[in-house]
Amino acid sequence: MKKLFALICACVFVGSMASAQWLVYDYKASIKRLDSQITKIKWSPEGPDSTSYMQTDPLNSFKVVTDSFTGFLVIPICSSCGLGSAEYSVGYPQSYIYIKRGGDKTNRVWKFEPEVAAGLFNSGVAAPEDLGGSPTSYKKLKGAWMAADWSFDQYPMEYVSDGDGGWTMETADPLFANYAPYGYQQYGFLGFASVYGDWAMTGFGSAAPTVSEVFCGGSNLCFVINSISGGILGWDWKDGICGAAPSWDLCTLLPVSVEDSGWYVNGVSHGSWSIKLNSKVTAEFNNQTDQGYPWYDADFVLVKKLVKNASSNAPLLYDVPELQTQD
Repeated sequence: MKKLFALICACVFVGSMASAQWLVYDYKASIKRLDSQITKIKWSPEGPDSTSYMQTDPLNSFKVVTDSFTGFLVIPICSSCGLGSAEYSVGYPQSYIYIKRGGDKTNRVWKFEPEVAAGLFNSGVAAPEDLGGSPTSYKKLKGAWMAADWSFDQYPMEYVSDGDGGWTMETADPLFANYAPYGYQQYGFLGFASVYGDWAMTGFGSAAPTVSEVFCGGSNLCFVINSISGGILGWDWKDGICGAAPSWDLCTLLPVSVEDSGWYVNGVSHGSWSIKLNSKVTAEFNNQTDQGYPWYDADFVLVKKLVKNASSNAPLLYDVPELQTQD
């Protein structure tokens, strides 16, 4: 997948949060996807649609279901803005998304590191050459767009106590359901048979200017995105019991494979998403960061809001291996 450059210029002063480095947005999504169903199916070893030598076995089949997701999108705050430049308070911009799938009975919260890009625009605002590309008006910049993408993997990571009151990140054992004697089926981010995949989101929304001496150098304007809504496209790889396929090639009627498709996909998903700035949670989250980085204490601020009766010492948060880990 083509990667997105992080271009967000978002500064905001929330209450008395003078040391804030992150903005936290409520995240909601609804998608349609392929779901693995273990069904007793009558079939014949003689070939498709044959009625000879029929037998019945519990086998994988797939149908379209709708899933809801809740969570938080966390993006960095700029340290200064103005005249087309932006200095980020945490170096190269990193963003995080924390997601809980509504149908996940294990109550796992997944944390991913999406690549995020965003921009400002509006009708009646232009960029004359004499202004060096700057907009003809700041106060009219009320429109915003955002794009984000991330990957999920079959080998997540989890917080594990280091025995000294701290936490480390270790690779978690994937969850499997045992359908012996027929085999095992993995339980991943998108449920049974979910192994790995990618999501891409785009959308439009609103932004507002703000002036902050803490983040924006006195009188310089900065902008904060208030809300965005849009669409999701996803593609993923699924393995059922004994590698059962969810879909078949149009011409060969053999399972869709990596070689046939040229990319890792044998299932798709699509839907809608939205984010809205949450000032209260932004303050709570930033109060728990470790030298500006969202490690365990800050993570769990969000986990406790997504999982009922979550314990502060429960390793509920899952991460993908590509994420940096605390030293």
